[in-house]
Amino acid sequence: MGAIRENNMKPISGFKITTADVIAYPAQGTNRATISGLTTGEYNIAIEANGFVGESRKVYVDSDMEIQFVLSRANLLTDPRDGQTYRTVLMPDGRVWMAENLNYNQLGSVNNPDYGDIYGRLYTWEQAMSAATGLDGWRVPTDAEWQTLIDACGGVNVAGGKLKSTSGWYNNGNGTDDYNFSALPGGHGYGGKFYYFGSHGFWWSATESGSNYGANAWTRSTVYNLEYVNRTDSGKSSMFSLRLIKHN
Repeated sequence: MGAIRENNMKPISGFKITTADVIAYPAQGTNRATISGLTTGEYNIAIEANGFVGESRKVYVDSDMEIQFVLSRANLLTDPRDGQTYRTVLMPDGRVWMAENLNYNQLGSVNNPDYGDIYGRLYTWEQAMSAATGLDGWRVPTDAEWQTLIDACGGVNVAGGKLKSTSGWYNNGNGTDDYNFSALPGGHGYGGKFYYFGSHGFWWSATESGSNYGANAWTRSTVYNLEYVNRTDSGKSSMFSLRLIKHN
């Protein structure tokens, strides 16, 4: 075993130094990483930043050779309205989704002041639909698209565990984040108050349910102590998190 080093400083364990896949980790706040200490051989190397693993590249390495990688911005979405950047990910359903909750300050939306921008903002259904219109090529996923994603991730009984982030959930009720979707528990806002923050994640769909005289829409949610994904007919005045999906 050799050592893969983060910017030639901290060793990263868990990789066999043979013909294998290697992930390089850049220093915080940068998009560059240097790997050293590899033995001679051929490697598939990718760089990871903020949970996003970039496209791998096959490289032949001579002993003691240093390799510098730069994270491509091709899989990052920049909101032209405020300059905020979001990770995106190709999911098992074949669609590209945002891998973070939207944080655009749509009029009337809120965030939990105790946690800043980590969990994104909460939106009513109308606010969510409006917030999505400013991102060309992106939109709020339909109820059917949410279901397709969940089915592709193993179904309602296990998809929550696979989609949840590996940290940030109450009582260590984290997921495995198998696909780098990194679902976070933004909770539920109503009447200026926050509920279930840190323990529940709720996300809007674009699909109205047709119930309650048109005042409801379909949502998805998951909980810290479960792997199940709930489908709920929710009032549009509730405030939930928002993920966007890329147009085909």
